[in-house]
Amino acid sequence: MRRSRLAVVMLVSGMSLVLGLMGLAWAVGPSSSQAQDDTMRNCPHPAKWVISVWSGDDGTAPEQAFATCGAQAVQAAYYIDPQTQSWLRWFAGRQEISNLPALNDMQAVLARAAVGAPAPTAAPYGRIAFVSDRDGDAEVYVMNANGIGQTNLTNNPAWDADPAWSLDGSKIAFASDRDGNDEIYVMNADGTGQTRLTNNPARDWDPAWSPDGSKIAFGSERDGNWEVYVMNADGTGQTNLTNNAAWDGRPAWSPDGSEIAFHSERDGNAEVYVMNADGTGQTRLTNNPAWDSSPAWSPDGSRMAFHSERDDNMEIYVMNADGTGQTRLTNNPAYDGYSSWAPDGSKIAFHSLRDDNAEIYVMNADGTGQTRLTSNPAGDFVPSWSAFGGQQGSMYNCPHPGEWAISVWSGDDGTDPERAFATCGAQAVQAAYYIDPQTQSWLRWFADRPEISNVSAVNNMQAVLARGAMGGG
Repeated sequence: MRRSRLAVVMLVSGMSLVLGLMGLAWAVGPSSSQAQDDTMRNCPHPAKWVISVWSGDDGTAPEQAFATCGAQAVQAAYYIDPQTQSWLRWFAGRQEISNLPALNDMQAVLARAAVGAPAPTAAPYGRIAFVSDRDGDAEVYVMNANGIGQTNLTNNPAWDADPAWSLDGSKIAFASDRDGNDEIYVMNADGTGQTRLTNNPARDWDPAWSPDGSKIAFGSERDGNWEVYVMNADGTGQTNLTNNAAWDGRPAWSPDGSEIAFHSERDGNAEVYVMNADGTGQTRLTNNPAWDSSPAWSPDGSRMAFHSERDDNMEIYVMNADGTGQTRLTNNPAYDGYSSWAPDGSKIAFHSLRDDNAEIYVMNADGTGQTRLTSNPAGDFVPSWSAFGGQQGSMYNCPHPGEWAISVWSGDDGTDPERAFATCGAQAVQAAYYIDPQTQSWLRWFADRPEISNVSAVNNMQAVLARGAMGGG
């Protein structure tokens, strides 16, 4: 995607003394990927200032970008050219005194919302892989978490399905019958480098990455019935974990990598089980005469979503990781199934046949706000949500020596500030600040003063006002 060579910094009139002395930045919150989704990240609350980040096309008109925060929500915005340190501005409805012509992708702006503007809602983030037969056969597609940018990744006349992201978003495992029977493949997040991992005359399905990216669990019928296997990420070391005469499949790793949840029919009907990652300690979590299947762990490991037909049709349920508290989230006469959690645990993607064909939906983790993301006469199935989608882990718009710039972190949530700023160069960044959008209080980080620093981590798409060290990189 296009990156702005001239990254920008925002400032407001009347605040320049504060910024000159302290600096400013706001943690945009855990967003996900560097994929453009045509959204302003971290929109301001009414009558408050924040640093917002545009995730969209270069050259977008400011009014178009700010409109993604809500109609007439943003009142004013500023930025400082990192080269000249001069200020440019944009005011809603005041084109005659505005001189900020456009916003570029990953451009950070200091924005203020109008009094009485609607409070912003958190935009969905990350990327969702899914299966679609819109091109005449099943293919693996990817889209942004708001449904924008639906793109075919596999482009193969065979059946490609069951996408599963690696935790870092750099790879997608999937199943394909392109070589005559169903095998597990892996590809880069952009669809390149499609490589077969299994090579067995029986069928191999349902890949699931371990959190550290070193292993892939999958279902295989190579022993005459479906079992859960595990292999190294390069396809070596394929090992049967379940060893049971009944059907075992649909594996899902716990976020800490210690356990694998799976589907089993060993008790006469489909139930959700869990086992240790080495196959020991196989334990049933659900116990219902109806079909329970396809477990999906919440990002914090405390809950699992799964689908069940215990209420006479397939619905999405959620339960605690120990099997207690089983609660229905969807309540629709059509089929709802195959859930995948948002990276922050706030939402769940799933597929539903409620519109007469399969589409990808998203809902809040409590079942409210069910919203369709895809709208295609063909079928869209089996979503898999990634936090990252191939991010690089670098600081954009690093400050010049002795000068201020608003820099944007493109790596993992919870990254140590020292590590993040080191991508600008060794000892290049001297100080950084951000402002809490609710309290408008200032937090700070100093390279050589940990005892007075109170910024402990930076998150993906977090914008910080950073000052370059004199003589730094």
